[in-house]
Amino acid sequence: MKRILFVRHAKTEPWDFGVDDFNRKLTNRGHKDSLLIAESLKSKELIPDFIYTSAAKRAVETTNLFAAHLDVPSSQIEKHDDLYEYVSTQDIQDLISRSSEDYQTIMIVGHNPWISNVAAMLSKDFQSIMPTTGTVCLEYKVKKWKEVNPATGKNIYYKTPKSFK
Repeated sequence: MKRILFVRHAKTEPWDFGVDDFNRKLTNRGHKDSLLIAESLKSKELIPDFIYTSAAKRAVETTNLFAAHLDVPSSQIEKHDDLYEYVSTQDIQDLISRSSEDYQTIMIVGHNPWISNVAAMLSKDFQSIMPTTGTVCLEYKVKKWKEVNPATGKNIYYKTPKSFK
């Protein structure tokens, strides 16, 4: 059994002429929402063994908050510049297939629209546009990451910050 947690980065400061999009930071709400979802994952024992994240500041901040709360060491986090802009389902499948078979659960932190689209394409029962900090966990009845295919993941968890308010 393999699981993938897809997480859209948390709420960020508005895009301003003084800060380029790549370097936007999380707001206080973004910090709180990240901890809210991380606590929910912890209570459900959905803890990633490894995290792939976009290298954009807001995704890295979200990742670091989740990792700290879920006790994922920094050595188990990998930043990817190519997870910032458009990412295809095939790109994610390629990334997943390179994951260590020792990992049962991985997390991918990224941006809309691609994070929602890829999660939907890899799922047989998830169709949603994830808001900030939206998190979905797809479960696959496979033994190897290379066996993860589109439309085969079962949605076993989907939460947004509004789920708790």
